[in-house]
Amino acid sequence: MSTNPRDRRIADDVAIDRALLCCANDCPNRWSVDAGAGRCCSAHAWADHHLWPQITAEQQDAETDRALANTVGPAPSAPRVPLTLADKREILGRLAALFRKPRDHRAWQRALEEKVRRGEQLSAMQRHCLAEARRSMPATIEDAA
Repeated sequence: MSTNPRDRRIADDVAIDRALLCCANDCPNRWSVDAGAGRCCSAHAWADHHLWPQITAEQQDAETDRALANTVGPAPSAPRVPLTLADKREILGRLAALFRKPRDHRAWQRALEEKVRRGEQLSAMQRHCLAEARRSMPATIEDAA
Protein backbone atom coordinates (compact mmCIF):
# COMPACT_ATOMS: atom_id res chain seq x y z
CA MET A 1 0.00 0.00 0.00
CA SER A 2 1.27 3.45 -0.86
CA THR A 3 2.42 5.73 1.92
CA ASN A 4 2.13 8.82 -0.25
CA PRO A 5 -0.58 11.09 1.26
CA ARG A 6 -1.63 12.29 -2.21
CA ASP A 7 -2.20 8.69 -3.37
CA ARG A 8 -4.26 7.99 -0.26
CA ARG A 9 -6.44 11.08 -0.84
CA ILE A 10 -7.08 10.04 -4.44
CA ALA A 11 -7.91 6.50 -3.36
CA ASP A 12 -10.26 7.84 -0.68
CA ASP A 13 -12.04 10.05 -3.21
CA VAL A 14 -12.39 7.27 -5.77
CA ALA A 15 -13.37 4.47 -3.41
CA ILE A 16 -15.76 6.52 -1.27
CA ASP A 17 -18.74 4.47 -0.22
CA ARG A 18 -22.19 6.02 -0.67
CA ALA A 19 -23.14 4.61 2.74
CA LEU A 20 -20.65 7.00 4.32
CA LEU A 21 -22.09 10.09 2.66
CA CYS A 22 -24.70 12.43 4.06
CA CYS A 23 -28.26 11.31 3.30
CA ALA A 24 -29.13 14.68 1.68
CA ASN A 25 -29.15 14.43 -2.12
CA ASP A 26 -25.77 15.32 -3.71
CA CYS A 27 -24.19 16.48 -0.44
CA PRO A 28 -20.40 16.01 -0.74
CA ASN A 29 -19.89 15.53 3.02
CA ARG A 30 -19.65 12.32 4.99
CA TRP A 31 -22.27 11.77 7.64
CA SER A 32 -21.32 12.66 11.19
CA VAL A 33 -24.68 12.81 12.98
CA ASP A 34 -27.10 9.90 13.26
CA ALA A 35 -30.27 11.66 14.32
CA GLY A 36 -33.97 11.26 13.54
CA ALA A 37 -33.53 12.52 9.95
CA GLY A 38 -31.03 9.79 9.10
CA ARG A 39 -27.27 9.86 8.88
CA CYS A 40 -26.44 13.43 7.92
CA CYS A 41 -23.52 15.79 7.95
CA SER A 42 -23.61 18.38 10.71
CA ALA A 43 -24.77 21.05 8.25
CA HIS A 44 -27.93 19.11 7.33
CA ALA A 45 -28.62 17.39 10.65
CA TRP A 46 -29.79 20.51 12.49
CA ALA A 47 -31.58 22.24 9.59
CA ASP A 48 -35.16 21.91 8.41
CA HIS A 49 -35.76 19.65 5.39
CA HIS A 50 -36.97 22.51 3.19
CA LEU A 51 -33.53 24.19 3.58
CA TRP A 52 -31.53 21.13 2.53
CA PRO A 53 -31.18 22.04 -1.19
CA GLN A 54 -29.75 25.44 -0.24
CA ILE A 55 -27.39 23.89 2.33
CA THR A 56 -26.26 21.27 -0.19
CA ALA A 57 -25.46 23.99 -2.73
CA GLU A 58 -23.46 25.89 -0.08
CA GLN A 59 -21.54 22.70 0.84
CA GLN A 60 -20.72 22.01 -2.82
CA ASP A 61 -19.55 25.61 -3.30
CA ALA A 62 -17.40 25.35 -0.17
CA GLU A 63 -15.82 22.13 -1.47
CA THR A 64 -15.10 23.80 -4.82
CA ASP A 65 -13.60 26.84 -3.06
CA ARG A 66 -11.34 24.58 -0.99
CA ALA A 67 -10.18 22.72 -4.09
CA LEU A 68 -9.45 25.98 -5.92
CA ALA A 69 -7.58 27.38 -2.93
CA ASN A 70 -5.35 24.28 -2.86
CA THR A 71 -4.34 24.54 -6.51
CA VAL A 72 -1.01 26.10 -7.28
CA GLY A 73 -1.20 28.57 -10.11
CA PRO A 74 1.58 30.34 -11.96
CA ALA A 75 3.62 32.71 -9.86
CA PRO A 76 2.77 36.34 -10.45
CA SER A 77 5.32 37.90 -12.75
CA ALA A 78 6.62 41.43 -12.83
CA PRO A 79 5.09 43.71 -15.44
CA ARG A 80 6.96 43.48 -18.73
CA VAL A 81 8.91 46.49 -19.82
CA PRO A 82 8.55 47.14 -23.57
CA LEU A 83 11.77 46.56 -25.51
CA THR A 84 13.41 49.47 -27.24
CA LEU A 85 14.35 49.26 -30.90
CA ALA A 86 18.04 48.93 -29.93
CA ASP A 87 17.22 46.02 -27.58
CA LYS A 88 15.27 44.26 -30.32
CA ARG A 89 18.16 44.68 -32.78
CA GLU A 90 20.65 43.32 -30.25
CA ILE A 91 18.50 40.26 -29.55
CA LEU A 92 17.97 39.58 -33.24
CA GLY A 93 21.70 40.00 -33.88
CA ARG A 94 22.57 37.44 -31.20
CA LEU A 95 19.97 35.04 -32.59
CA ALA A 96 21.30 35.42 -36.14
CA ALA A 97 24.85 34.79 -34.88
CA LEU A 98 23.72 31.47 -33.41
CA PHE A 99 22.51 30.29 -36.81
CA ARG A 100 25.65 31.48 -38.59
CA LYS A 101 27.93 29.37 -36.41
CA PRO A 102 29.00 26.10 -38.02
CA ARG A 103 27.48 23.21 -36.12
CA ASP A 104 29.34 20.12 -35.12
CA HIS A 105 26.81 17.31 -35.36
CA ARG A 106 29.32 14.67 -34.25
CA ALA A 107 30.61 16.37 -31.09
CA TRP A 108 28.79 13.78 -28.99
CA GLN A 109 30.57 11.01 -30.89
CA ARG A 110 33.97 12.59 -30.26
CA ALA A 111 33.11 12.93 -26.55
CA LEU A 112 32.22 9.23 -26.36
CA GLU A 113 35.36 8.25 -28.29
CA GLU A 114 37.41 10.26 -25.78
CA LYS A 115 35.73 8.42 -22.90
CA VAL A 116 36.60 5.10 -24.54
CA ARG A 117 40.24 6.20 -24.97
CA ARG A 118 40.38 7.13 -21.26
CA GLY A 119 39.02 3.71 -20.35
CA GLU A 120 35.73 4.96 -18.87
CA GLN A 121 32.67 2.72 -18.84
CA LEU A 122 29.88 3.57 -21.30
CA SER A 123 26.25 2.74 -20.73
CA ALA A 124 24.55 0.24 -23.01
CA MET A 125 22.78 3.05 -24.85
CA GLN A 126 26.02 5.00 -25.29
CA ARG A 127 27.73 1.89 -26.70
CA HIS A 128 24.82 1.30 -29.07
CA CYS A 129 24.78 4.91 -30.32
CA LEU A 130 28.55 4.92 -30.77
CA ALA A 131 28.42 1.67 -32.76
CA GLU A 132 25.66 3.04 -34.98
CA ALA A 133 27.63 6.24 -35.56
CA ARG A 134 30.75 4.26 -36.47
CA ARG A 135 28.73 2.14 -38.90
CA SER A 136 27.19 5.16 -40.61
CA MET A 137 30.57 6.94 -40.80
CA PRO A 138 33.24 4.25 -41.03
CA ALA A 139 36.18 6.68 -41.16
CA THR A 140 37.52 7.42 -37.71
CA ILE A 141 37.44 10.90 -36.32
CA GLU A 142 41.23 11.20 -36.58
CA ASP A 143 41.07 10.43 -40.34
CA ALA A 144 38.63 13.30 -40.89
CA ALA A 145 40.86 15.77 -39.04
